Amino acid sequence: MARRETKLAAVGSRRLGPAVGLVALIIAMIPMVTPAPVLGQPLPNNTVSVDPAVIGRQLRAAIALGEQARARLAGPGTDDLAATHQLLDTMYRQVRRALGNLNDRKAIAKLPDPLLDMEINKVTLAWNTIRRPVDGYFNSPAKDEWKAGAAQDLQVTMATLRQVEAMFP
Repeated sequence: MARRETKLAAVGSRRLGPAVGLVALIIAMIPMVTPAPVLGQPLPNNTVSVDPAVIGRQLRAAIALGEQARARLAGPGTDDLAATHQLLDTMYRQVRRALGNLNDRKAIAKLPDPLLDMEINKVTLAWNTIRRPVDGYFNSPAKDEWKAGAAQDLQVTMATLRQVEAMFP
């Protein structure tokens, strides 16, 4: 009788083998066929979304880049202004993404939202302000003049973004 049970167990395990393999194959393929943000992973900052949390992350990312650029601009010398310009350019792009998402949010709103209009106006001001040092980097006659103007524009941009960022989760 023990021999019969052993044979039955062996037959059952042979039947189970392909099923386990199939389940393993399906589990292995899930990451390949599902979209990137799975199981509550945060969306990247360059995402197009009307979700206030995404817009808030974009604004906070721009503020963090601005802090890095401000630390570089506050330092002595003009040796590494290309890296500072790159930080400002990336900040500019983050502000532009947030502005685009705010405008998309306004486009789908069914009723007028004065708070949303104020957020759009403030982010537009920040975007236009940070745009001057980004665009003026290559046209500036003296790098010291650009550095002073960039520091001033960055200060205005950061203050404006902080006002708007406080309204987002």
